Amino acid sequence: MERLALPIMAVLMVGCSTPSIPRLAQDCFEASGRNFSEVLNCYKQAEAANPLSYTDRGSMPFPGGEVRHFILNSQRWSPDDQVVPEQWKHDVRVYIPDNALHETALLVANNGTNNPLPGSEPQPPTDLPADVAQSIATQTRTIVISVSDLPNQALTFHDSGASLREDSLVAQSWARFLKAPERQPFTSVHVPMMEALVKSMDLAERELRPWQIRHFIATGASKRAWTSWLATLNDERITGLIPFALDFLDMEEVIDHTYRVYGQSWPVAYGDYQREGITQQFHTANFKKLEAIHDPARYKDSAYAHRLSMRKYIVSASGDDFFPPDSLNLTFAPPGPTALRMIPNTGHGGIRAFVAQSLVPVVRQWQENLEIPTISARLQRGAGKDRYVLNFSRRPDKLLYWQAWNPDARDFRYACGIRYQASAIRLPKGLSVEVPIQVPGSGWSAGFFEATYPGGLISTSRVEIVPGSYPERRPPEHGAACSTIVDPTSR
Repeated sequence: MERLALPIMAVLMVGCSTPSIPRLAQDCFEASGRNFSEVLNCYKQAEAANPLSYTDRGSMPFPGGEVRHFILNSQRWSPDDQVVPEQWKHDVRVYIPDNALHETALLVANNGTNNPLPGSEPQPPTDLPADVAQSIATQTRTIVISVSDLPNQALTFHDSGASLREDSLVAQSWARFLKAPERQPFTSVHVPMMEALVKSMDLAERELRPWQIRHFIATGASKRAWTSWLATLNDERITGLIPFALDFLDMEEVIDHTYRVYGQSWPVAYGDYQREGITQQFHTANFKKLEAIHDPARYKDSAYAHRLSMRKYIVSASGDDFFPPDSLNLTFAPPGPTALRMIPNTGHGGIRAFVAQSLVPVVRQWQENLEIPTISARLQRGAGKDRYVLNFSRRPDKLLYWQAWNPDARDFRYACGIRYQASAIRLPKGLSVEVPIQVPGSGWSAGFFEATYPGGLISTSRVEIVPGSYPERRPPEHGAACSTIVDPTSR
């Protein structure tokens, strides 16, 4: 399939007035036959008609380099003229180490609050703070571009008066999309979030000409990891992807799996999506249209399928608040070089503490055009003789087996007090080994293997849950963060 190319410049030259960006994007979508896999491309093409707009705020030295500061005006976004502020602005910091490598930079989708609620102050990014960005830049000799305020927040919706941020903002934007997907295909806040990364790459190419930057490794955590995925699918300049805390590579499968894991309920982290009625629409025709925009698995039969083969290093939390730890074991396996790292004993937000130690060795490898080693583990069960067969693409320096046990539920959230214990495994002489394991006779067990390589590089196997059966009831609650919620009406 070929991606749609709307002749935008021809449109601009017809008549005396310039069509609005929303009109250009909608025209492109209509010309695609209302193909929702073209939504991001149509929005990106329409926004390309806008000149790049930013302000240079100067530079400051830091030990081992300098940081340049820009304020980027990425776009105007207000579906149905209901959202304020309409203008999206981003604090963009470019960390340039001494003796920086040319051609490839690290593009970070960062958080932050630039439109604080009354009585509050703007908040700097916490996903990748300045000191961490500086450290990554100097350790890897890589220019780091931190794009903060993704999304711009809080945003206020006129018709509801609600000022929303993070998941409440995403959930509200999805709810509005689901009411009229064909009329408002660009209503999900992930769409302008993606465009902000596109504009940031434009800025970087212009301002970093001495380093000839034209390729980017995209990274981010949670919804900003999602944004990095979407930008990767739609911009050829991205040549590597490192998403944190986003095990949503096949939305429909992960949603159904999650519902069954928690005894036909949702983890409390889904609260904003339940309050907006999203969880009750997961299997509707309109939600499938939203999946066609957001779900990487849905692009495998699109004009963007080749982008799924991009080199990837997927970092997940063993005790994630949103995603069961075996979510990546489901139907869709992304093509191309794909290595995994499962972080033991951390939740969704706690993964921030592992960003630098995960990024540095991977960026170093990719800057040298080296592949990340991988490890696979296949469980073989027998009468009292359970074992894993491990295969490595490269022999590791160290090998651990991490295992957790829940006697009551198939629930491995860190917030529920579940902790993994590590066992050292004797290294194989070659690239494969059999490892006998003990599986508890009751409850559920989760386990994965962690291989460490020179330079602190870590790859892990996927998490295996034993037994594979689902519980018949909701898991016990242990505090607000370790609870589940049920839809008002049954599915």
